[in-house]
Amino acid sequence: MIKKYRLELEVANNNLKPSPSWAYLLYATMIENIKTEYVEYLHEDGLNPINQYVHIPDRNCPNKIEWNINLLGNEAISQVEPFLMKIENIRLKKFDTDITVTNRVITCTTTEADILNTYLTTGNAFKNMRIDFLSATSFKSNEKYVLFPSVDLILKSAVSKWNAFSSSYALDDEEALQQMIDRTRIYQYALRSNSFMLKQARIPGFRGYIKLYSTGPDPMVRLINLLFGFLEYSGVGIKTTLGMGGCKVTLEGE
Repeated sequence: MIKKYRLELEVANNNLKPSPSWAYLLYATMIENIKTEYVEYLHEDGLNPINQYVHIPDRNCPNKIEWNINLLGNEAISQVEPFLMKIENIRLKKFDTDITVTNRVITCTTTEADILNTYLTTGNAFKNMRIDFLSATSFKSNEKYVLFPSVDLILKSAVSKWNAFSSSYALDDEEALQQMIDRTRIYQYALRSNSFMLKQARIPGFRGYIKLYSTGPDPMVRLINLLFGFLEYSGVGIKTTLGMGGCKVTLEGE
C-alpha cells in the first residue's frame, strides 16, 4: 500500500523565509520520533520507502508551507503514520522557531495492484506527459551532479524506484528500457537552477517543468505512463527522502 499525506504548517517567526530545504529538518524530526530499529533499516542501502518534500504554495504568505510525505509500503505506514497523525508542533532549533500543524490530510491511498491496473489495463495511454519539479531535483552521472533533466536519467530513475517497490512486476529488460528512451523526447521546458541545502552542503539542481512526448506503441506508452506516474509517490532523482525530487505528473493527451 501507498499513502500520501499533506501537513499544512505555519511558521511562528514571520521574519523567517522558509525554504524547501527545510524538508531535511522536518525529516530529522520525524526519525527522532519513530522506532530506532526502523530508523536503522531506513539507513540501509536500497530505496527508502519515505519520500517527502516541502512546498510553499503562496510566496505572498511565506510562513505557511506544505509538508508532503509519501509512505511506500505497509511497514512504512505503520511506523510513520502515528507520528504524522499526532504531531501538533515542531521545534526547529536551527532557526529558533516553532512550527504549528494547522491541517493534515491523507490525499491518496493506493496499492501496487491499483497502479498496475490503472496504467496498464483500464486507463488510457497518454503520449503527452508533463512533469513539474516541485522541489530542487538533481541526478548524478559519472559522480557528477546533472543540472538538466534528460529522458534517460528520468526513466532510469523511475525504473530503479519502481523495481525497489514492486513485488510482482519487475522491469528488467534493458532493451525495452532503451526503446522507451529512444521513443520519448522533451519538447518543451521551463526550468531554472535551484540548489538544495543539506547540512553544510549545497547540492545543485533545478526546478520548473518539462513536457514530453512518446511515439511508442500503446503498450510502451502505458508503461512509460506508469513509470512517470509512480514518480509522484517515489520522487525523482537523488535524495528524495531528504526533500529533493518532489514532483507532480500530468498525463495530458492521448
